Amino acid sequence: MDSPRRPSSAESVTQLETHEKPWKYIGYKVFSRWVASDPSFFILRRFGALNVRVALSLQDEIVQLEEKLDYMDKRYSDRDIPDVHNGTFRDEAFTGDDDRQALVKDVLPEKLTKYSMCLYDFCKDFKETLTLIYRLIPEWLFATRFSWTLSSRRYR
Repeated sequence: MDSPRRPSSAESVTQLETHEKPWKYIGYKVFSRWVASDPSFFILRRFGALNVRVALSLQDEIVQLEEKLDYMDKRYSDRDIPDVHNGTFRDEAFTGDDDRQALVKDVLPEKLTKYSMCLYDFCKDFKETLTLIYRLIPEWLFATRFSWTLSSRRYR
């Protein structure tokens, strides 16, 4: 396989053309190189609100599945239903939409794993943000705020 070769027209681009259309001649290739040159330049959005929205959506799905499982448990304990051993995951008598085993072993673990990862990532990002804020705010500012809070409580 041949290595990628720069088109000959790109080799003859002038400074003026590069200045007028940096998005065309420089683009993410050079920008990425610049960002990678120092760790302090590497800043990306965390999409916090979107991540929370996804977590809330997953939470809602899990709640619905939990309610479905509770309903199945109650239904299978009903006197009018043929005897079902509710103390084991083996020999489940029901299939399809009533398959508790599939719900507990397949569906719920997948949803709970996704949900847990969302929570972990959000909490980790939140903790890192707080740590960064505490490092950036001078210690004297905390001391001033703390003493002001104490003194203002005395006069209430």
